[in-house]
Amino acid sequence: MDTQPSDSRLAASQEFSVWKAEASVVQFGPNWVPPQDITNEFEKLSTISLPKELSGFKLDATRHSEKFMNFVRELQNWYKDQGGPELTKVDTNRMMSRLPLLFSVFTDIRYHWESGECDNATMQSVDALLQLVFDDVHYTEYKIGHTFRLRQSEHSSVLHSQADRLMVIQCPQLSCTLIQQAKSDRSSPKDVLEEASWEDTGSFRSVIALPMEFRRRGELVSVHLNQLVLDLVTAQSQHRALGLQTRPLFGLYQHDGALRVLSASWINGVIHIYHHKTYFIATQRDFIAAFCFLCNVREYVDELRAELDNLDVDNALQSLRAHPWRAHVTIRQVVDAVIEEIEDEYEDDGSSAELDSPLSLVVRRTEKKNAGLQALQPGQPPGLVVTLKAWVKSVILFYLGVLVCMIKERLG
Repeated sequence: MDTQPSDSRLAASQEFSVWKAEASVVQFGPNWVPPQDITNEFEKLSTISLPKELSGFKLDATRHSEKFMNFVRELQNWYKDQGGPELTKVDTNRMMSRLPLLFSVFTDIRYHWESGECDNATMQSVDALLQLVFDDVHYTEYKIGHTFRLRQSEHSSVLHSQADRLMVIQCPQLSCTLIQQAKSDRSSPKDVLEEASWEDTGSFRSVIALPMEFRRRGELVSVHLNQLVLDLVTAQSQHRALGLQTRPLFGLYQHDGALRVLSASWINGVIHIYHHKTYFIATQRDFIAAFCFLCNVREYVDELRAELDNLDVDNALQSLRAHPWRAHVTIRQVVDAVIEEIEDEYEDDGSSAELDSPLSLVVRRTEKKNAGLQALQPGQPPGLVVTLKAWVKSVILFYLGVLVCMIKERLG
């Protein structure tokens, strides 16, 4: 598993604030209280359930280690505390059968936090917690380091980014049905199905259910917190484009033994980002609380999957046409690229002796072009800048040719 930071150019740049404004995103601070309906939704998901069987669980020193028995005793004492979680008759989270695995995962997380282990080890431990909850759900997939498309912004030239982790719901049947319906519906443009996809390629195969980001050592806290905002905004944009029910989506951000929960919600045509709880998962009670939260999120994901299974395809196509969101190269960006090329091409070298001679200026420009060509070694492919410039030129020439043909046709 790669421990290098993901592609977070936009999240780490000064463009991020501009992008949020242009992408209709409002991010509230940690002390801001979310609206009541969003707060109620989170409180429901953050309910802690301890099974009644836990109180009668018999510990055996011949079969259990001392650390494991202390782990269980702490849980048994928790519900006895004033304001502690209530015991439930039904073990909905299958905690009793998972006690050994929960103890193992918690021990790893605490060890890595105390010893300052590498980012790779920390991420693997948190991955193990999520896989413990979702591993037997056949319709979900845990994607690592996948590239996703960003929401459209007029000035930002960044089209995509990379998420650390994405829990997605696979929906191959819905994908096939949408493709067939779009082919039969002549009013649907060819690229309308791209608006259903979170993937940078534009292929619609799944829907984002839960994103997660990790902070690496030496990086600012804000970078991957901003990255989680990008993840959530793409997820909510995809949901609205498909015409799914308006609901808050939650995301996780892990750093230094803590697991922070953020949410994104559509409110009056704007995506609101709110902070919720921080679970310090290097302590046992917060670890179990985070486990219960993820188990409740699993039920939340089940509801989303049921909605996808019953989605009306015609309504989905109408919604896709009405809510385009994917970032693409704008005419303004093309023009800016051409202007930058012209400025680079005709940049003066600061010499005033030749400015009086137009011929010498032309010669100097020609020499500069030739010097750029000579910089390419034989057999070496052109660089990205050279390729981009050639592409911009070809696009402009193509549309100029189309424009000339249209003018000739009109003039007869």
